[in-house]
Amino acid sequence: MSTQASGTRQGLLASLSALAATFVAIVQTRLDLLSIDLEEERAHVFSLLVWMLAALCCLAIGLLLGALLLVAVFWDTHRLLVLGSLAGFFLVVGVRLGLSSDTR
Repeated sequence: MSTQASGTRQGLLASLSALAATFVAIVQTRLDLLSIDLEEERAHVFSLLVWMLAALCCLAIGLLLGALLLVAVFWDTHRLLVLGSLAGFFLVVGVRLGLSSDTR
């Protein structure tokens, strides 16, 4: 009887050992998949950041050229008024954006 009980215990122990090994393999696979997903997401965020930086540079150059166009249009009549108005506008918008981005 003891050999039969001993064989059952060894079978149960082998089964639990195999179950634990399977569980460890599943966890390792899930961690590998998670690390791959994190790497892909990091690359996506970096790409998005580069595109946003390029868009912001283009927007800044467009605003600068638009301001220069307005100054050139009013050069003979009201150049100082236009320069002061544009400078005030950009300062107000910059301060407003700076304060609103600080709330997050």
